[in-house]
Amino acid sequence: MADATDWRNASTVYNVTNTFFTMRLDNRGEIMYYILLALINDEC
Repeated sequence: MADATDWRNASTVYNVTNTFFTMRLDNRGEIMYYILLALINDEC
């Protein structure tokens, strides 16, 4: 079972990632495009 530390770390990672994408890209479609690119690159 997850404790408070796990939840805090997950939240921090989410917030940092969210901030990074918000700073880099205004357009939600662009964010989705880069996520899809990353997924495709993982497959290859």
